[in-house]
Amino acid sequence: MKPDYARGFASIHEEQPQVMASLQGALPDWLQGTLFRNGPALWHAGVTPLKHWFDGFAMLHSFTMGQGKVSYRNRFLQTPDLLATRARGRLMHPQFASDPCRGLFKKVVSMFVSELGSNPNVNVTQLGTRFLALTETPMAIEFDPETLATAGLYNYDRDHFGGQITSAHPIVEAGILYNFTVGLGKSSRYRGYQTQTGPRREFAHHPTRHPAYLHSCALTPREMVLWEGPLVVQPLDLLYRQRPYIENYRWRPELGSRLILLDRQGGSRALELPPLFVFHHVNSFYQQDTLCVDVLAYPDASIIEHLYLDRLCAPEGPPVPAPRLTRVRLEKGGPVLEVLSPVSLELPRIFERQGTPYRYVYGISQRQSRFFDALARVDCQGGEPLLWFEDGCFPGEPVPVTSPDHRQRLLLSVVLDCARGQSFLLILQADTFAEVARAYVPAVVPFGFHGGFWPTQRGFSTSL
Repeated sequence: MKPDYARGFASIHEEQPQVMASLQGALPDWLQGTLFRNGPALWHAGVTPLKHWFDGFAMLHSFTMGQGKVSYRNRFLQTPDLLATRARGRLMHPQFASDPCRGLFKKVVSMFVSELGSNPNVNVTQLGTRFLALTETPMAIEFDPETLATAGLYNYDRDHFGGQITSAHPIVEAGILYNFTVGLGKSSRYRGYQTQTGPRREFAHHPTRHPAYLHSCALTPREMVLWEGPLVVQPLDLLYRQRPYIENYRWRPELGSRLILLDRQGGSRALELPPLFVFHHVNSFYQQDTLCVDVLAYPDASIIEHLYLDRLCAPEGPPVPAPRLTRVRLEKGGPVLEVLSPVSLELPRIFERQGTPYRYVYGISQRQSRFFDALARVDCQGGEPLLWFEDGCFPGEPVPVTSPDHRQRLLLSVVLDCARGQSFLLILQADTFAEVARAYVPAVVPFGFHGGFWPTQRGFSTSL
């Protein structure tokens, strides 16, 4: 028998028009806006199952709050990958861990036409007045925040900036978007860039002999911070690949890790670190002249293997590995690493602006299940953690929301309730984890990854 949480990895086929959620509790009057969530929702290409959690075709979800009510809608992104699969009845474009059957010549050609990764199922952001869905390749999809309808490709390559890989975790500061690309070739390099509404502009780059799998970054007032772990790839292996994208990467702990610092005024440097694997940066900031880099660190990259669907949904098996909140202090004598908490944590969020000191980090955690079955607040100063959990419930990323007067702080999380066979939007007080409200929707929302809350006055309005 499959575990209860396997319902969160079941494909859905129908889109949900705007419906009213069943609200328990009361919303604060100031909570008016929309929570957008992004993630996979269809793990089949025709009759062929896809292999990995990260492979599923992207679906957007919106929870709109206002006037004491909550409404919900979802919609598939009409990506080139999804449209081609529906037209042909089989997988046409390669995904993270699933590849269509095709000859070597076509695989080589696909790398030159940027075919890989037109399925942005990881995150959302706003660039100017545009809302974008993102993945780890530079081609984003624009969508309408009112209806979730796909507006078309937003291809950063129009400025010929280059780079085959990017992060789905850009950082927006004062309306400027910061991110990086990984350029693969005979001389590979990481390039930090910024953009507002026009072409991207590089502010620094750093060469690498062993291009690594990079998922996120951090930003301080002085630099962009990248964790280069020893999960690395030979560029020619991707060019002439005989296996899916991620299966070309190899864990090489003898290389160690490197902290790459891309100076926002130009220049770069690298510092040697132990071999750890990192999906998510939490924050980086200065304590006087000491740079602190906080990440969620795994001892190795086996987490990727654990997220294959056959392993996740097997009747029995080991729990999904969970990282620990780890701080690197760049002191005069060299980097010093410290585990700040024994509590497992993933999909981290903080209330403070990136690059500024903070105390608490919020995320999903493991309590009794093989999968993430709790929300946690971890105190970087060593205080007792807070946990939210209910039997048979599996929460997603907690999204922070602050009231306009900055006096109230809430967390928004989409939770799968296996006993009811429905998902609900959970609203918690961030400081106490006391429940404010929950809003059940007449559907299961598949397990996704990231999203954000946009107040009504910031760029669009929605009616209930």
